[in-house]
Amino acid sequence: MTPFTRAEQPTMISSGFSFDDGCQRLVSVQKPLGLTLEPLDEEELCGVVVAAVQRDSNAERAGVLVGDVLVAVGNLDLSAATLEAVLEAIAGTPGRVLNLRFQTFSRGN
Repeated sequence: MTPFTRAEQPTMISSGFSFDDGCQRLVSVQKPLGLTLEPLDEEELCGVVVAAVQRDSNAERAGVLVGDVLVAVGNLDLSAATLEAVLEAIAGTPGRVLNLRFQTFSRGN
């Protein structure tokens, strides 16, 4: 017998997990992600931003938004990485679930 009832059991981090503190958003997303990334600063090619999120995709269900800046995959800091380095980190992460950290920005008027 477990110390928790079924409704009280802790939730495991899996696709769709999301944490947002107002400055950064941590999400756990299953592959395929369903998002498009592009360089944040085309002149320096440092950092990447979410350019599009496919409708009904794993990324949309996890709360990823257009304009979010990807700063980490797992514990790997990619805040100043090239688009190619970010794509390699995503593709090279073993398993089906990725933990992504995004810098978020105010979306108010």
